[in-house]
Amino acid sequence: MDLFFQVLRWLISFIILTGFLLILYRFAPNKQLPFNHIFPEAITASMLWQFISFGFSFYISNFGNYSATYGSLGGIIILLIWFFLTGIIF
Repeated sequence: MDLFFQVLRWLISFIILTGFLLILYRFAPNKQLPFNHIFPEAITASMLWQFISFGFSFYISNFGNYSATYGSLGGIIILLIWFFLTGIIF
């Protein structure tokens, strides 16, 4: 049952993120892009974001020890690194 909720969590976040990116990629540029051009880009960005978030979470949980090095600023540094990786994907 726990595995079901883990898979459901990633699936729901993938669907919501893809929908958000479809809207963003459709209306943010100052030009009309066809839907068949933005759909593969939104799917790719969503998949990459999921993989990067999962991989970064695994890294922080197992290898990164930012709080020992930076103290209480470790959480902020981790968040900024995650924002940087998210910006690269989008």
